[in-house]
Amino acid sequence: MSENIISICLDNQVLRHHGAVAGTTGYGKSNTNSNIVMAAIKMGYCVFLFDHKPDYQNLEQPNDEKDLFQNLEKPNDEKDLVMDLEKPNDKKDLVIHPKWEPQGFDCTVDYFSLSDDKSRKANAKEKLINVYASSFDPYQLASALFHKRGEDVPQENMTLLLNAYKDKQEEYNKYTWALKEAIEWIRGLDKGTMSDVLGGGSITGNSKTAMLRKLQARSMPWMDRMEEDSSARKLPGLGSPQKRLALEIDVPLLIKGKTVNVIRVGQSQGRDYGLFLSFLLERVYNAKASNPDLPPILYLIDEAQDIFSGSKQLREACEDMLDANMRKGRSLNIAFWYGLQRFSALPESISININSRIIMAHKQADEVKNALPGASKEILGLVTQLKRGEALVSLFGSTSIVQAKMHPSKALLTKE
Repeated sequence: MSENIISICLDNQVLRHHGAVAGTTGYGKSNTNSNIVMAAIKMGYCVFLFDHKPDYQNLEQPNDEKDLFQNLEKPNDEKDLVMDLEKPNDKKDLVIHPKWEPQGFDCTVDYFSLSDDKSRKANAKEKLINVYASSFDPYQLASALFHKRGEDVPQENMTLLLNAYKDKQEEYNKYTWALKEAIEWIRGLDKGTMSDVLGGGSITGNSKTAMLRKLQARSMPWMDRMEEDSSARKLPGLGSPQKRLALEIDVPLLIKGKTVNVIRVGQSQGRDYGLFLSFLLERVYNAKASNPDLPPILYLIDEAQDIFSGSKQLREACEDMLDANMRKGRSLNIAFWYGLQRFSALPESISININSRIIMAHKQADEVKNALPGASKEILGLVTQLKRGEALVSLFGSTSIVQAKMHPSKALLTKE
């Protein structure tokens, strides 16, 4: 590997043709992802950054690991040529590389959470997300709630029941409802009505009770959140304050240029992750399609392998949802970048749309065959020898694979 500092840069063309950063934990994915987000912000993007561990709860602060930057200092007379990311693609010039030093994000950073776990690592400004159950297609919702192997029949029954409940509400011009309300409606159905809804099928009382019990146990913390109703008149002797359904997150209001929306996933499982993604992607796409003046979008989906870890039905639903959005979103300047521990964890329908790959250390060379098509055995073998921060890089538009050392994040990453 050359000792010369020659930057590998991202531009809008590279970002919008989708990419992935893959590698074993502890080898620099989070640092690289942070720098990708910073590059996107310089180009005016609105970023939705999904944060698992969490890693990205302190982005306004400069990185305090100063030892990581000592080796990057250069004599004043040394010149490195890089592309200026802030210039339009057709007017890029070669410029002197600035000194790489710690720097917090100089833009708007908003923090949200799917979890109500009150993690001590969460940013103090974090806001809880709320989405109504009624915002989902009944099949999507039923697939996420009955996602385990052997639950095909309950999933099909719940799809029919939720469709019937939705139709019933719309007869009364009610388009917003909570899953709890649907459960109570289902609980009250008599055998005859239940049979009609299920197309002549039937369900025993015990099966119905078990199905509803699972529904309640598997409810998601970010769905149908309740909040204290400050407008309600407090009655004498009433111990607990009255509650109401919280307002749903207004996604179009989050789409602002040079803004990072950090969404902490917390303890949410793959089914939560995938279901919320379907909601967010649809709302963003609709907003962009109706208003071409909105800024370009970057989704950085960290620990993406979790999305595809559920049942076959749920995995296929998430795969179809992401595949469709990647293909149709590119024309609207909507980019998808994935962070994951093994590139091979991405389904083929997703990986085939990824045109830039930053491959860090993997335990086995076979895991990156699809990541670097056409690479020789010698190059593939390097992935087991890469040190922390090193990667094999293949960017959209390039003609070769480059072995490179990635810069540390300028911004502070959240520590264990």
